[in-house]
Amino acid sequence: MALQTKVRKEKQLSKQVQLNAELKKLKKELEKIT
Repeated sequence: MALQTKVRKEKQLSKQVQLNAELKKLKKELEKIT
């Protein structure tokens, strides 16, 4: 039970990290355009 919740949390965390990386990339692209 505890292991499942840990895995779920880690999956959510990795998703957040990926989203943050995507946002940073998009911001850099926008800076290039403007």
